[in-house]
Amino acid sequence: MKFSNTSNSAAACLGLVGLPAPVSELAARHWDGIVVGAGHNGLARAAYLARAGKRVPVLESRERIGGACTVEETFPGVKMSPCAYLAGLLHFDVDAWEDFVFVNLSPNTVSLRSYLSDLNGRVSPLALNSLHFHLRREYTLHCNWKVYVDN
Repeated sequence: MKFSNTSNSAAACLGLVGLPAPVSELAARHWDGIVVGAGHNGLARAAYLARAGKRVPVLESRERIGGACTVEETFPGVKMSPCAYLAGLLHFDVDAWEDFVFVNLSPNTVSLRSYLSDLNGRVSPLALNSLHFHLRREYTLHCNWKVYVDN
């Protein structure tokens, strides 16, 4: 895509990408790293690296940045996220034990009831319903990994 001064509105070009210089010139530059993919994770990573003074190009194979966080007209008059259909492809089980909810994303596992088997009998003397929240600790990790741990 080439940028031009035509009468297109800014909104019509929003999120469209192009080359700021010829490929040969970009390839000759020194880069501190390369971010592959201009979805929300790639853009966030590039922003953090740029804020830290690093020079990084963001490479995207599509003509529009944003990845799953975009809206496109996939059929005439139908605007939707290009990745919205993925939610229907996910196969997962949700089950509960006591006051806990478990989500299983693996297709080849035993049921929660089979997995826990006689756990009820083993932990019922502990009176889990009487437990209360005591302390939460949060740590900032400077990395691009998504981590969620809650105990």
